[in-house]
Amino acid sequence: MKPPSTRAYLLTPDSIALTDMVLNLFIFFFVSFSLLYTFSPERVARLEVTLPKASTGQAASGGVVVVTVTRDGRYYLGDRAIPEGRLAAELADLATRRSGASVVVRADEASPCRALVAVFDAGRAAGVTRMSFAVQPTETP
Repeated sequence: MKPPSTRAYLLTPDSIALTDMVLNLFIFFFVSFSLLYTFSPERVARLEVTLPKASTGQAASGGVVVVTVTRDGRYYLGDRAIPEGRLAAELADLATRRSGASVVVRADEASPCRALVAVFDAGRAAGVTRMSFAVQPTETP
């Protein structure tokens, strides 16, 4: 005959249920916060481009309108996506509303050259006379 054990068990049905609930809550919050971060409006609105480096440049002043060209050649006026065919019309509308506004082109360093030429061509056709590139300053030792 086996003598009764005086040792307390660590795993009881109550502790297993509690561990299961904590693990489920952890998974729920992990997935929820991951989705909130992925689809947050601030993150979606911010267009991430790698600007080319230049040793010269100056800060833009006055009424500046930003046209962004992404790596794959998509166009954004401010934070709105613009199809290539509508770019000239949007810039013409902008030129009539804000006379004297300058356009700064934020182009990814790997964006196709034809996309940059299309932006400058659309700007000149719309009557925008002040256009420039956005660059990242190089590190000077």
